[in-house]
Amino acid sequence: MTLTSQSYIETRIEAILDRWEGRWFDISQAQRGEPAPAPSEEPMPERLHAMTLPERDGARHHLIVTHGNGMTGATHANLARALADANPNIQPWLIDTRGHGRSTLSLDPGKLRDYRRYSADLKSFCQGLEGQLHFMGHSMGALLALREASDLCAKTPERVGSLMLLEPTLLSRFYYAAATLGHYFPALMRRINPLIKPAARRRPSWETWDEMFASYEDKELFAAFDPDSFAGYLATGIKASQFGVALSCAPAVEAANFQWLELDLWGQVKRRRSIRDVPTFLAYGKLAGSTLQGSRVQELKAFFRNLTVLGVEDADHFLPMTHVDLLQQDLLRFYSGLSEQGSTD
Repeated sequence: MTLTSQSYIETRIEAILDRWEGRWFDISQAQRGEPAPAPSEEPMPERLHAMTLPERDGARHHLIVTHGNGMTGATHANLARALADANPNIQPWLIDTRGHGRSTLSLDPGKLRDYRRYSADLKSFCQGLEGQLHFMGHSMGALLALREASDLCAKTPERVGSLMLLEPTLLSRFYYAAATLGHYFPALMRRINPLIKPAARRRPSWETWDEMFASYEDKELFAAFDPDSFAGYLATGIKASQFGVALSCAPAVEAANFQWLELDLWGQVKRRRSIRDVPTFLAYGKLAGSTLQGSRVQELKAFFRNLTVLGVEDADHFLPMTHVDLLQQDLLRFYSGLSEQGSTD
């Protein structure tokens, strides 16, 4: 199985960058800086990058999209656009988390011990938006979305319109217990989590774009991606470097995020309970590799009072990139239900 042709992917990247506008936000001091047009040169350090639809400026609703470890916001441009096209009063924001995509906020993976720095960045970004917020996140991004929505609900519940969790990293109780111990013994964590070492060994750069694409051509993971999801990832996940082209997310950052999984978040949310009434959409795969097992699904069903669940038999953790058409249909049905309730007018 091989990827869609390079020329087609390059055409899709062009289409994404033509429709979506990149903007940089100065949040280094939790300031609410105004968005600036994308500069022609490399953006200044310490800025968070997000992509949006420029014609939506002034919309009263915002869709905040947060990606998984190693990915970028643009990976989910197709899902966000489907929701935005269904409602012209919603402005999507495809966030590049610190250490990912085009964001230039500094990150030392050697000092990373949890996801709180990422959460603080998202909180600062959301403070600069007026109106109601809708959160959609995949994997690590789903945890960031869950934390921010929960924090907002504790103080200003009217600010949160909906929550869309796509394969959130809410591990089984057994893995949770083992990983908790692994936080005290990093060497043990590297044995428990098989994703850490391959991430650390990931090739960081190539001499040319063509060489980079050729190296991905036979990778089973990317071959299963929807072409537009793969194009979105490449659009902001690969950058020019002194060596030619390089990963925007350094292998050490991706490995550190696997090493220091956010383990206590779900317990905090359950104790706080302020988010229980938020309309929530949950999507997970039922194949091996999903980070959401049956017991956790049941916990979520028991916790959220207004929960829509989609379990996909032939999907794994990369559900949002491999089953885009299916997800678009279900997300649109979920979102149309919100419109009928008057929460997205």
